[in-house]
Amino acid sequence: MRAVIAEPLLPLAAPIDTLTTDPDNANRGDVAAIRKSLNVFGQRKPVVGRRTGTDADGRPTGIVIAGNHTMLAASELGWDHVAAVFIDDDASTAKAYALADNRTGELSSWDQAQLAEHLRSLQSDNFDITELGWTDAELARLLGAEVDLSAFKAYDETIAAGVKMTECPACGHEWAT
Repeated sequence: MRAVIAEPLLPLAAPIDTLTTDPDNANRGDVAAIRKSLNVFGQRKPVVGRRTGTDADGRPTGIVIAGNHTMLAASELGWDHVAAVFIDDDASTAKAYALADNRTGELSSWDQAQLAEHLRSLQSDNFDITELGWTDAELARLLGAEVDLSAFKAYDETIAAGVKMTECPACGHEWAT
C-alpha cells in the first residue's frame, strides 16, 4: 500500500479508486498545502464518503463529501489508498454535511499571541515551520520579523491618474469607479 496513513487509521484504508471526488464540491481548497501536509505528517484523519455501492471485491464505494482536496492531494502524491469512512446519508444530508464541514472550518480564528508562541516553540525545536501552510510574509508578521519588500514594485502614482473616485455619502468610504 503506497500511502502514509497513521497506524490507528489503517483499518480504514480504502483503495483510492473506490472513492470519487464530488464534482459538485463548492469549496476550493488548497491542494498544494494539503499535499505538503500529507508529505510531512501523513494522513491523520479519514475522508468521509457517501456510500454508493460496492466494488467487485465487496469493498464499499462512494463519493467524497468531506476530504475532497485530501483525496486529490493523495492522488497527486501517487497514493493508492486513503483512510476513509463510508456513511449512508441521503443526497440532501450528504450535501448539507459537506457544506457544514467546510463552513465550520472557515469560522474558526486564531489567538495570534498563542499561535506565535507555538511557532516560536516549534522553531526552537528545529521544526521547519514553513511546512505548516503559512507564507513567509505571514510567518514574518506573526513572529514580528521584518518582511523583505524588495520583490514588490514601488507604487507609481501616475498609473492612478484619471481614475475617478466615488465617495459614499453615508460613511465617506471611497472607491475607484
